[in-house]
Amino acid sequence: MNKAIIIGRLGKEATFFNGGDQTACRFQLAVKETWKSKNNEPQERTEWVNVAALGSVAEQMKRVAKGTLVFVQGSANTGSYTKNDETRYYFEIRARLLRILPETGRQSLKDLDQNEIALVGRLGQDPVTPKEGITHFSLACNEYFKGNDTTQWISVATFNGLSDNAARILSKGRLVFVEGKVRTRKYDKDGQTRHATGVVAHRWRALDARPKRQESDEYHESAPYDHVDDDIPF
Repeated sequence: MNKAIIIGRLGKEATFFNGGDQTACRFQLAVKETWKSKNNEPQERTEWVNVAALGSVAEQMKRVAKGTLVFVQGSANTGSYTKNDETRYYFEIRARLLRILPETGRQSLKDLDQNEIALVGRLGQDPVTPKEGITHFSLACNEYFKGNDTTQWISVATFNGLSDNAARILSKGRLVFVEGKVRTRKYDKDGQTRHATGVVAHRWRALDARPKRQESDEYHESAPYDHVDDDIPF
């Protein structure tokens, strides 16, 4: 399982490129997110989610203006490419369904922003805990697309109590269901700003039979956390 639903505003007009025998494009959606800090103070940020579309889905993005509210349903797509002799990695939502959400003077669609992703996959390695209250793991999500079996490797970060349970219960090869949101952080490398994207989980569940040394495969919910880019380990 690999399913994402994103509702956000178009950052700029879509970029179209050669997709072989069909139309192809990429664009970014600005998704507003609000939460409360540990001190119960309201916070807000904008998450920029990369989206790719092909064929008739891409055709819908022609002449769509910056700022338009767009609904996308699709799946996480990861991969790599080489630039200046350096391997770089990307994360984008491959749109399977797309809708332009029109607004009029009498109808405002603000506050419809949505950033949800659900995954089922197997852990590629044991979870890693780079610091207390944070656990990271990678899921191998298998899917069938256009006649080919593919594997998408998705980085997942968990926080607080959810993190503690993941570190204690999960292990390499376990089949896990994850619900969360797409999250991007910035970092500097060789004087340039780079971006790393993955999923911040707010719920997970182990779907396979647990090893005897482990105690529980029930649903685990995340406690609230502050959005600090340096804390996210992908």
